[in-house]
Parts: sequence; structure tokens; C-alpha cells
Amino acid sequence: MLANFFETVQAAQLTKELQQLEYQVQVRHQVINQAGEILTPVLNDWQLTDHPSVQIDAASDQVILTTKFHPQIDGVLDELTLLADAVETSLDANQLTWPYAMPSRLTNPAHLALAQTAPTQLINRAAVSIKFNPLLLMQLYTRAYHTEYADQASFNAAVVQKVSDRLHMYQWFITYMFGNSPFVPEGFGAANEIGCRSIAGTLWHLQQRPAFTMTHDERGLANGITFENIELDGQSLTGVASTTLDFLALFTLFCLTLPNDDPSADELAGAQELNAYVASEEAATHTLAQEGAAAILNAVTRFATDLNFNTRSTTVLNLLRSRIEDAHQTPAAELAKQGFNGSILSYGRQQADDLKAAWLADNALLPSLADLVPLQQTTVYNLIKAGEPFELMPSHTLVYDGGMYPASVSWPECENNR
Repeated sequence: MLANFFETVQAAQLTKELQQLEYQVQVRHQVINQAGEILTPVLNDWQLTDHPSVQIDAASDQVILTTKFHPQIDGVLDELTLLADAVETSLDANQLTWPYAMPSRLTNPAHLALAQTAPTQLINRAAVSIKFNPLLLMQLYTRAYHTEYADQASFNAAVVQKVSDRLHMYQWFITYMFGNSPFVPEGFGAANEIGCRSIAGTLWHLQQRPAFTMTHDERGLANGITFENIELDGQSLTGVASTTLDFLALFTLFCLTLPNDDPSADELAGAQELNAYVASEEAATHTLAQEGAAAILNAVTRFATDLNFNTRSTTVLNLLRSRIEDAHQTPAAELAKQGFNGSILSYGRQQADDLKAAWLADNALLPSLADLVPLQQTTVYNLIKAGEPFELMPSHTLVYDGGMYPASVSWPECENNR
């Protein structure tokens, strides 16, 4: 273990650098018709070959949206929303984004076969990558850990491994708080009438898919962690809320700074079984690990106070506490209430309809850029489709091809170069 890690960070006056994380989100979701059948998305006028941000999985028919790394959660969500807008603009009005983790229903023979051989490929999900500040890792190694580890690479690997081990120990906590797949969909296998917390989590466990993986920099040094299976919340076209990302950031730092000993192989195996059990529990009931959940939340709350974590953490912690005190407030329990005969197909179609209607109501090509004039929105839309590198600053000034184009003026140069 990394002895006295948090105390070392505090003594080195690096608590600010500890919180300077970078975020990337990848979302996979399917498109359905009004009957709830999965469609193959048609993006014929997109340059999808080697597109940096948008792909289509030919096996699962999922649209895959991938952001760049951003130093702020709001920035990564802005880009994700813009990508979702661009894809939505390319779909017909009667083509809907399915907003939940488990597919709507399976009727395509290829999908039915995939459900038997590799069911996790059909899960709609978000993968969230969180990278540590490289300056923090370098300074900690040179100041405090250079005698314990042979080189920077060994130290970085130990840091990320510590986070990964603790996340594996507490994966059940994430499953309880954010699980959102209570029923097996039609065509997927034996149905369940009582909604559980996470069919997606159960499948992930059965298929032995890693819940967390390491990220690496261009030199191959470990520098962060990826949460591989965050279930879509069903509340937006992206399926990812800022509160979820705020929690993952805080929980990652909490796991990094825990002073407890490294878990043994038996402890990690036991934690994996506990996670599988929590995933299978009835969604509206208290979890077997109720006391443990409360203890973890209390420890995370103390840590957030000691770290003077951002003010948004109060909202996140209050949300988690409400879910511990009343299991009916967890996402899985809320969704299970909407089930009919062990299915959320009817409710999910309505939710998809409502999300589409709300998106169309903005009456803009790209609703997240509704403050721009139509021609400017068209420029951005075409840049996204072509996979061209560009940046939109918070003021919606466009940075492209070496030029900067404020939102307050026309963009003729961009129109000529797109």
C-alpha cells in the first residue's frame, strides 16, 4: 500500500493538484422505432471511418459517442450533449434514443444470438475515465516515494492499482446507488417479475468483464481509472448526470487516500460476490449491506470535508444518503415501479418519446447551441459529421483550423473551410 498517502499530499501542499482531474465519457446506446425494435442507425453523410467521436457498433447497432478529455465535468458533459444533438439531428423524427441500460426488446436474429454468446455487448452504458494530474504524480514520487519505488512508472502503477483494488472492494456500493436495470428484456432470456437492482451488473459479473480498467498516457505510464459499466439514468439523451460524475470523482479520490491495508485475493473475491448479490436484490428493499453503505457514506462525507471538495459534493452526498435511507429512491426502484408484467418496454418507449419531443421542442439544429444563429449551428454540425478537430469555448467562440471565431460575428471562413 501507499503509506500515509493523504497525509503526504497535505504535507506537500498538493491538495489542489489532487483534485485537478481530467474526464472523458463514452456512451453507447441503441436507436429504436415506435414499436421498441432496435434499428440500425443510418448516418450515411457522416465520415465514420476513423471518426474521433462517433462510431456505430455493427454487432449491437449501438451509437458510440466519445468525448475528449476535459479538466471540468461541465466541459465533458457539454461536448457529450453536443455529440448527442448532432446524432439526433441525423435521425428521423420517429427514430428514438433508447434511454436505459438493457435493450428495449430483441427481435433481430443477430441480436438474439449475441444475447446468448456475449450479452454484455448489448448493454447500453457509459464508460467514465478519470485521469490524475501528472504533475501531482511526479512531485509525490520525487518528494516522498522515490525510495519505495524504482521509477515513476512503478509508482504510477501502484497509485492506480490502489484505486482499482478499493473500487473493486466497494463496487457493490456503486451498484446499489446507480444500478438501473431491474428487468430482463424480451428476447434476452428468462424474465423476472420482481425488479432487481441491476441485470446489467449481474451479466457483467457472469461474463467476468472488468468493472474498472487502468488508463495510460502516451508514454505508457498508468495515470487513471475507467469505470467500464455505468448504467444510463434514463433522464436525458446522454444518460449521464453531472451528479454521477461528481460522485465518481469524489469516490475515486476517496479510494486513493484510504489508509487501510491492500485487500487480499480472498477479500477481493468476497467483494465480487457481494456485488453480485447486491445486484440481484429486489430494488425496493434495503440492501444486505445497509450498515456498510452508511459507514462508507459517512467516511466519504468526512473525506469531502477534509479535502474541502467542491461545493457540488453536498448535493451528491445528500442524494446518496436519501438512497441509503430509502431504497425506493434508488434509480432501479424508481424504474421497477414503471414495469408491467416484468418489462419496462412500454414505459421506456414513452420516455424515449418524451425525450425526443423535448429535444424537438427547442426547434434548433443543435439545441445545446441554440444561442448561435442557424448558419453557425450548421457549421458546427458539419464539422462534427466530418470528424474535423475543433473546439467550442464556454462563450461558444469556435476554434478551428488555426482561427478563432466569436459567436457574435459570422463565420464565413469556417463555411469556406468545412
